[in-house]
Amino acid sequence: MICDIEVSEDASMVVTTPGATRSHFMRSGVARVEQKFRVSDRAFLEFNPGSLILQKSTSLEQETRVEVEEGAEVLLVEEMLPGRIAHGESFLFKKFSNRLKVLKKGKLVLLESFTLEPENESVNPWKNSFPTPFYGCFYLVSSKVSGELSCRQEIHDMTNDCLLVGSTSMHNKAGWVVKVLAGDPYQFRKAMNEIREALYQAIGRLTPSFRRY
Repeated sequence: MICDIEVSEDASMVVTTPGATRSHFMRSGVARVEQKFRVSDRAFLEFNPGSLILQKSTSLEQETRVEVEEGAEVLLVEEMLPGRIAHGESFLFKKFSNRLKVLKKGKLVLLESFTLEPENESVNPWKNSFPTPFYGCFYLVSSKVSGELSCRQEIHDMTNDCLLVGSTSMHNKAGWVVKVLAGDPYQFRKAMNEIREALYQAIGRLTPSFRRY
């Protein structure tokens, strides 16, 4: 699957999906997702698809490249479930590889790469945190948060027995990364909604409403 989006100067775009993205049962081979986003000066893009569900016996590689010009803003949201949790399926996929590269004015500000394989220790941080984990991540690029993230403490204070939340800044203060790991769907959805709202407030924008939310 290929996703290629370009947002021109002074334009704003929000991209979502009507439901979850499923990586289905595979007898062999590897499925591949390529995502490219280019956001011009003074433009805004939020890319916020439904959760990626890694179903039994699937093998998936995902590669994302984000190019941001001066004055542009991007909010990239990822959500992932290690199987059809409602059906008792968890960590039965074969392999998931994820690589993300964010460039601002042509310079690398974030490079993230990880691989999850249930047959080795790569999934232990998730498994040891919650029996059925829900993972989410926000990548926010904006000059409006080049110093501190005004809602950072508010976000960290969400942490409880069923929810882990953390944040870190990108290279050269280009933006922030917020990660979420939850033990149940209610806590996960509540946290994802509240963090999204807080990040929109931090960059002085009104939060678009999704009907699926």
